[in-house]
Amino acid sequence: MTRTTARRHLGDVLLLLALLALWQLAAKFDLASDRLLVGPVEVGRALIQLLGRGYFYDNLWSTLRVIGLGLAMSIVLGIGLAVAIGGSRWARDGIYPFVVALNVIPKVALVPLITISMGYSFRSRVVVVVLAAFFPIFLNTLTALRNAQEPRDRLMRSLGATRLQRLRMHQIPEGAPVIFAGIKLSLTVAFISAILAEFLIQRDGLAYLITAFRIDRLERRVVYWEATERPVEINAP
Repeated sequence: MTRTTARRHLGDVLLLLALLALWQLAAKFDLASDRLLVGPVEVGRALIQLLGRGYFYDNLWSTLRVIGLGLAMSIVLGIGLAVAIGGSRWARDGIYPFVVALNVIPKVALVPLITISMGYSFRSRVVVVVLAAFFPIFLNTLTALRNAQEPRDRLMRSLGATRLQRLRMHQIPEGAPVIFAGIKLSLTVAFISAILAEFLIQRDGLAYLITAFRIDRLERRVVYWEATERPVEINAP
């Protein structure tokens, strides 16, 4: 590690510590409601307690399964469809506008329809993730295939290369950075859509756990309010 790299990492660590200190001071001096801003010390304590509970890992595994399966299906469908229509201008011009129009639709708005057709199931959450993560992969892959350098493609055609050979030896290697950028974006989209699906399709998962904790805290506040605000009866002598 060079001295410049060490200084850069040291600056990052100091910046992180400064942000944590400001966060703790803001929580200590009640600059915001404790329902909105809790100090990092309290967050760390709660995280340690949560990591010691078995139900946390069960719900974490449920969310990771949804994300992993949905992202894998999105990669297969997105790259497969882009490769299938990338070599045909007619198919590309006919399907691409339709896919772009579907991409504009908010995926959260489709959750009630998915729930009605598939129920409150693991499969419903996977479908939500696939619908959200498919489009970045498909659009980036199709763009990468279209932007492959045409002179090299013509040269390979003149040498008798098949379309599969052109894809394997030229178009996909040259467009790999754009394709992987779409997969990276889809990973973030898959995580967000999985959490949103769990909020709406509440069975298990991290969002289900968040909702359960929020309801538990609300019930505690109601019980505390009833205990403190209940009128006291005073018997007259």
